[in-house]
Amino acid sequence: MENPRIESLLVEIRDLQRQHLEEYRRNAGESIAAQRAAIEQASKVQQRLARLIRVFVPVIGVVVICLLWFLFRHA
Repeated sequence: MENPRIESLLVEIRDLQRQHLEEYRRNAGESIAAQRAAIEQASKVQQRLARLIRVFVPVIGVVVICLLWFLFRHA
């Protein structure tokens, strides 16, 4: 039985598993950071749209009321 050969293979497997785990942790950390950045960006876009809607809905309402008033006044 080749104990030194088996031992070296087991050491190589262990080292490769450690490298794999390190890379997995790094990739997972990068992925989580990217997800957080995307959520933050989406939140900012949502806030901007909410502000835009708060401005334009009353303006559109006034325009519609003016158009209706104009149509019924001249009808």
